[in-house]
Amino acid sequence: MNVSVTPSWHSFLARATAFAVLAALIIGGLPNPETANAADKPKAKAKNDPEKMEKKLEKLKDSVPAAPERQITIAKVDSTKASFVQTAAARIDSLVEANYKKHGIEPNPNLSDELFVRRIYLDITGTIPTLEQARVALSKRSTPGWRAALIDQLLNTDGYASHLYNFWADILRLRDERIMKSLTASPYNEWVRKSIETNMPYDKFVYEMLAATGKGLDNPATGYILRDANMPLDALNNTVRVFLGTQIGCAQCHDHPFDRWTQQEF
Repeated sequence: MNVSVTPSWHSFLARATAFAVLAALIIGGLPNPETANAADKPKAKAKNDPEKMEKKLEKLKDSVPAAPERQITIAKVDSTKASFVQTAAARIDSLVEANYKKHGIEPNPNLSDELFVRRIYLDITGTIPTLEQARVALSKRSTPGWRAALIDQLLNTDGYASHLYNFWADILRLRDERIMKSLTASPYNEWVRKSIETNMPYDKFVYEMLAATGKGLDNPATGYILRDANMPLDALNNTVRVFLGTQIGCAQCHDHPFDRWTQQEF
């Protein structure tokens, strides 16, 4: 049997509900706002005080120990080798000039002192000189050999080591975190950085990487081999490209289309 709720029944329910609520309030009593306990009243939210927040932040900064600074020791330029370097540079210049003549190329005019200062800063430190650095350098241009002296000065700076490290980091494909799952990249990266800062001879630098043995933490130079430990063909390709100056990677799948390397030789 279906039961429908009529409008009169709605009215009755509404009156009954109202009486029940009124009875509950009479029996239980209404709270008196004049005598109510202050603890029962909702507390106003405290406003943020910018000065107090700033002081808290300063205290927090003071409580955090500063990260230890990395000690950098740059190998200074050996002035006794100046004549050897000048002789080598003159030999290179003569080869370049001979090639220009062979192909009928006119060399560009010599750089102005201002352009030289800008360019040598970029070449050695990777940054342009500040206005003050440029002024100091150009104030010495009346002194014989001032350009060579500026080069030596920049080679003795942290900026040179940092710029050269970035160069080698790209070539060696250094990683920021891990070389392998079980080996962090930090020891190998630090070894490369230190090798540059101490001016390790290039032949020794390459030999120590290619002939490295042992564990990564004991001999960080092994990071070069471990970098591609599970990819021997990629390791071969990169080693030939970086240290022999030729690309053999194409011969991995077929005879090289532009070079003499065959797939069999690869």
